[in-house]
Amino acid sequence: NNEDESEDTCTVTDQSQPSCKHVRTGQTVPIHDYVQCPTMLAREFIYCDDFRLNFINCSYNSHWKGGECEIYGYRSEILKVMICDPDWQVCDDGIDDRCFNLDGSCKVHKHRLCDGVVDCKDGIDENDSKCSHMSKIYHCKRKMGIKDALPIPHQWINDGIEDCVDGSDEKETTCGQNSTERAVLLREDAKCQNAFICPLGGFIELSDLCDGRDKCGNEQKICTLSRNTKRHDTPFVELEQSLIRKMSYCVQGIENILTLKQDKCIVKQFAFPEHDIFGLTPIDFNIPEAKQDCDFIYGESYVYTSCVNKCKNSTCLLETPPSYHDCPGQIEHRIGTIVDNSFLTFVTPLKNKKFVINKFVCDDKTKCIEYSRLCDLVQDCNDGSDEKHCTNHFACSSSQGSTLSKTYIPKSKLCDGVFDCMDLSDECNENCPKEILQSLYLKVISIGIGGLAFLANLLIVLKNIFYIRKCRTSGSLVNKAMIILISAGDFMIGLYLLLIAYEDLIVYSSSYCKRQLDWLVSNMCATIGVLSTIGSQMSLFAMTVLSMVRLHGIQGSLRVPGHINIVKVTKIISIVLAIILVSITISLLPLASGFGDYFVNGILYPNELKLFVGTTKKEAIQPVLEAYYGRMKKTTLSWKQSIQMLSEMFTNDKEYKDYSKPLADLHFYGNDGVCLFKYFVTQDDPQKAFVWAILIVNFVCFLFISFSYIVIGLISRSSSSSVAGALQNNRQLDQRNKRMNRRIAIIILTDFCCWVPFIVVCGLHFYKIFDATKWYSLFSMLILPINSVINPFLYDDLLTTLLSTLPRLYRLMFSPVMEATRRVWNMVKGYMLPSQQQSGELENVDNAETAL
Repeated sequence: NNEDESEDTCTVTDQSQPSCKHVRTGQTVPIHDYVQCPTMLAREFIYCDDFRLNFINCSYNSHWKGGECEIYGYRSEILKVMICDPDWQVCDDGIDDRCFNLDGSCKVHKHRLCDGVVDCKDGIDENDSKCSHMSKIYHCKRKMGIKDALPIPHQWINDGIEDCVDGSDEKETTCGQNSTERAVLLREDAKCQNAFICPLGGFIELSDLCDGRDKCGNEQKICTLSRNTKRHDTPFVELEQSLIRKMSYCVQGIENILTLKQDKCIVKQFAFPEHDIFGLTPIDFNIPEAKQDCDFIYGESYVYTSCVNKCKNSTCLLETPPSYHDCPGQIEHRIGTIVDNSFLTFVTPLKNKKFVINKFVCDDKTKCIEYSRLCDLVQDCNDGSDEKHCTNHFACSSSQGSTLSKTYIPKSKLCDGVFDCMDLSDECNENCPKEILQSLYLKVISIGIGGLAFLANLLIVLKNIFYIRKCRTSGSLVNKAMIILISAGDFMIGLYLLLIAYEDLIVYSSSYCKRQLDWLVSNMCATIGVLSTIGSQMSLFAMTVLSMVRLHGIQGSLRVPGHINIVKVTKIISIVLAIILVSITISLLPLASGFGDYFVNGILYPNELKLFVGTTKKEAIQPVLEAYYGRMKKTTLSWKQSIQMLSEMFTNDKEYKDYSKPLADLHFYGNDGVCLFKYFVTQDDPQKAFVWAILIVNFVCFLFISFSYIVIGLISRSSSSSVAGALQNNRQLDQRNKRMNRRIAIIILTDFCCWVPFIVVCGLHFYKIFDATKWYSLFSMLILPINSVINPFLYDDLLTTLLSTLPRLYRLMFSPVMEATRRVWNMVKGYMLPSQQQSGELENVDNAETAL
């Protein structure tokens, strides 16, 4: 019709209706609604000669419906009986005729494969090889069939045939650019991202990386190396062509183990439990007589031991022998035999005409695997049935609810301090909860010692800053300056303890375990570590200088000369600045970017990369690079080289988020949750030279402080003896010497308790005599801060004076109260007692008061 024609002038005639040639008369006739969509395919029910026209825009109920597709461009439903019938091809793309003749006995449409419904008697349609490689991302409603969205095999994706009703299996977009340009199928909730570059060419999306299946070469080997996951097996000795097997425990020649265990080895025959299989040859299996803990037995040994009822806590995985038709195309030499006179199974022949069953059929019937691959901590079945019923592993929490690519680790790796699960569930569970400060007494010590050190040293600093202006000699000036530095350093230690307590109790609390990686790589952790290092080093260096000054001052020839002048003030300021500068340098040097190869303990990659769990050391990246790039010369790569080579394993398209770039470095202070200077190093640590240099310097300072105060004490005692000889019975001088000697002894003792045991422990850890890393919290909260609490009492009289005034202050405050209480009590007694008795007792009281 013309555009200017109104709607009421538009008429529908036979010529304007869809028409076709009649199937019997051959005449052109209009297609009416009532002649379309027949449910019978007999000639008398067909209207149009072109039978495809009979099924345009049809809709059937579930009883008749077989699928849907486009017919002459119209979305239409087709009958079940039309599918896989070459005489009734109606779909434009011919999808209704894409059928397979499985094993020569069952014809089924491709969309009825791997749909969870058995269409063939032996279930071969659900055991097809395509069912072993189902996409875990792409789900859709298939064209042929009436089920809702189902996963589809990988082979159907981007193969040029639309298998999904919405065509999503063929809807691709282009990601990347230039050499990284690639076609990618995207769901509505997906987007382009960087991909793994296959060593031999091609790409793998990150969602498919490390899923247990090689798609482009050896990427699973790379994943195994990067995540430290591998198959586990318990070896045994095979004799007589595998018909006799002995666990290593039962091999002759290990009599000492047999003596220790006092367990005899017996021979158990293993066939298939609880079933009678004709012609099956049993295997003789030598195992200990007593039941074993099978938590640390893997593979074939686990199967045999559990199935002969020799495991304490494990049950047999073998329940029903495989059907003869299971795993088509996967086993070349299979011989059929009967089970319990009821159904057929297959056995595998050996060279000596013996027959065994050594295959496990996955629950979904898609794969048969060797017994050696059962309970070996690697998922081989698509549904995980080869591992999910085993008791010898821990399944990472991130794997729960998923049937693909579960991660299993040995029970021995639980709570061992090393992350093996991507979600950290192996180290963060009810058996090993973790906090920054693990125990209550460490939390109390942190708050108590931290608060005391913070307040006491703050008072000393403020007092000496106020009085330093009144110094009239260089000796008193340098003494005040060093005391200020000592107290400032100890103040920082107190602040460090309080900040750690705050982060532990308020910020992280019980959530620390799951968030510990964020904390260890954080700037806050580094800042707290720098604060504690500056404080401890500044305090130690200032004590060393102060002991030197006092040693010089006690000797007449080396006494610091009298009055203050600009030169002496400049020297003192230079000493103060030097101590501060050296302390800051020691604390910040490990964080300098130019020294990353020496001080960076690891790097943290995003979980989306899927290659690494937790923080990764440089030594762990080297084998990954070798597996990808090939054999490499034995050389130590720098962090920069390692990161760059690892990044080049991925596409690195600029417009997408790059997960191959590290999130953060595990800095020098992030070796433990308390963020302490990394004193505990081993011979393999690149920081060992730096750490031991600092430890040696600190030890030398301790020796010098101890030596100085011993000499001061001896000189003081000698001088006092001379004076005492001239002045008979000088009790005041004697008491002063005793107080000084007592203070010197405390200084030496506290320094000894602080540094000597600590350095000894560092040495034992360095030579791997024992692992001291678990003691970080104890040393950082209790041992090292000892001086920070005691120094205010040793190097300044302010706190001692305050404490000495407490009894007098107590009497001043409470004496009036006590007197008033006494008088009230006397009045009460006087009122209650008889007069004579009262007068007598009052007289006694007065006499007692007079005596007092």
